[in-house]
Amino acid sequence: MKWFIVVALLLFTTPAFADVTATILAVDKDNNGNIMVKTAYYVDGKNLESRYPQMMVKDSEGKDVATYYWVTRYNCINFSGKTDIEKQALIDKDLTAFADVQITRPLQIAQAEKVKVANDTLIKSKVFTDMVGHTVTVTEAKLQVDDNFDGKPDTELTVKTDGTYTEKAITP
Repeated sequence: MKWFIVVALLLFTTPAFADVTATILAVDKDNNGNIMVKTAYYVDGKNLESRYPQMMVKDSEGKDVATYYWVTRYNCINFSGKTDIEKQALIDKDLTAFADVQITRPLQIAQAEKVKVANDTLIKSKVFTDMVGHTVTVTEAKLQVDDNFDGKPDTELTVKTDGTYTEKAITP
């Protein structure tokens, strides 16, 4: 009798993949010249829908399949001073971070509700009720630039609100 119950349960259950798989479908450039890595994500074996139009991709049997994809954008600054292995590791890290979000989404939604309740209390506190009318003025900002794309800043710019700036070389 036990075997009958086990077999019956197996017949009525579906396999659970319990994973997120990311497959890079294409590498392209966008209208601004950025590098776009187009990636299909599969959550428990189902293609994760995105805002981008579907792309036709060959499946394991060579058939065309309409597939949703997501885009991660990069430029030369992201990869400056990195070896090819480090470049691939950076892309893999970004793909993994997005996959992690898909796995943890239900818990994030529950956590967001707790934060919302806490924010309702916090916004009524004295520090927030007293800050109306508080002013902060900024007249200049500093920006470090990697002029030769070696992964290290070479120049520090001090930029004023009128658009003028001064340059200073950064020495190691």
